[in-house]
Amino acid sequence: MVYFQVTVMTERGALDYTAKIIKENPNLKTGLHIDLDQIFLMDVPKGFFKRLVKVMSYMKEQIKVAINKQFDKFLKAGFTSSHFDSHHHAQMHPGVFSILKELNLKYSQVFSNQFILTEDYEIG
Repeated sequence: MVYFQVTVMTERGALDYTAKIIKENPNLKTGLHIDLDQIFLMDVPKGFFKRLVKVMSYMKEQIKVAINKQFDKFLKAGFTSSHFDSHHHAQMHPGVFSILKELNLKYSQVFSNQFILTEDYEIG
């Protein structure tokens, strides 16, 4: 099997091993796989939210901190990134989408293929 692209989760304990594998395969496109499972109650077998919760203002800050932390770890590990996406489709939550849209402006310069978020993005 040949892989051309991978996404990396920074919060699951295998970041050093992943960095080693990616450095051994320099043509592999690498992205950040944002993990917000610690914030949302997930239905793991279905891979989606157990219930769609309104993202309250205190949660927005918690989400921003979690995403920024993951971006920082990803970049400090020395990855050259091509994209970002999210675990369990968390970006489809309207509250998360608006935060990612805001952070996209901050991090778009580090991505070789900018991930453009627009209002036309289909949620649901």
